[in-house]
Amino acid sequence: MASPVHLLSLTQSRRKGIPALLERLLEAAGLPGHIAEGDITALKLHVGEPGNTAYIRPPFVETVAAMVKRLGGRPFLTDTTTLYTGLRRNGLDLIRAAELHGFSSISIGAPFIPADGLKGDEAVTVPSPVEGNPPVHLAAALAKADALVCMSHFKGHEVTGIGGALKNLGMGCSTKAGKLYMHAQSKPFVEPSRCTGCGRCLEWCAWGAIELEEGKAVIAESACTGCAHCLLACPENALRFHWDRAPADVQRRMAEYAAAGVPSICLPYPYHKDRHQYRNAGKLVEVGAAVIVDDVADAQDRADRLWEKLEGLMADNERRARMAQACRRAARPHAARDIAQRLLEMADA
Repeated sequence: MASPVHLLSLTQSRRKGIPALLERLLEAAGLPGHIAEGDITALKLHVGEPGNTAYIRPPFVETVAAMVKRLGGRPFLTDTTTLYTGLRRNGLDLIRAAELHGFSSISIGAPFIPADGLKGDEAVTVPSPVEGNPPVHLAAALAKADALVCMSHFKGHEVTGIGGALKNLGMGCSTKAGKLYMHAQSKPFVEPSRCTGCGRCLEWCAWGAIELEEGKAVIAESACTGCAHCLLACPENALRFHWDRAPADVQRRMAEYAAAGVPSICLPYPYHKDRHQYRNAGKLVEVGAAVIVDDVADAQDRADRLWEKLEGLMADNERRARMAQACRRAARPHAARDIAQRLLEMADA
């Protein structure tokens, strides 16, 4: 069954302020019914990489924390460490990043706790929802919390398409072991003709997976985690990514951690000669699990088209519920096993 979506009115926010309206939104969303007296409640954030601005603003988080307290809960702020080089790679750095962006007990009224511990390895292991796959490594603090409030900022993402609640839960609630599993097939490679041997990628690689051989960068497959952070470092665009294969694999594995079915609005890339993204999205449209918005060059036209589809879906709870059900029906979690079984049956026939 699809969940209702509640939106804040920007018109009302000018008069009353977003924090006040946020309380009404949380009440409408049913938060009081999910927090019991004494519940240790995780407020799952993405604290943001220092130097960036893509994260939820602390006053909104403070409002949620205060409401959890009034309901009798005991809130704490949390996030998990990253695979790549940066200021969130271990628990100490993650706490520092959270404090830099205003997520602390002083500003929010709730402490910040790295969910996967000092080195990203504190986990609670549970069976995967997909039969035959390895177990899921959930960050211990999140797995042990009595309640969880997922607070996500919306953004585009180069691998998952959209970074929102599902990514915040699927990727953001896993330990480093879980992230390694999700990235296992998404490893970058070097295009030697472009590589100048500057060595900048070596400095960025947190795992020592890149070396210079005869003046060219070489990636050791066994050491590479697939975080693809080195792509951002290369000034010559010599580090490449299998965009046609890796994103689908990352999304599939991340879905195992999120284990949810949701309707989709798809904006297929329009300039590929084979238009394969249209065909992929078309399969979801055929079963009623998605709608397509044409990606046009004019930004305003594109925004208008997207808003028309989005507004229609937001106003139609029944249609969203049908799309969610269609999405779950279309899922084939045992596809590989079923195909193998069918081939064996054909061989025995």
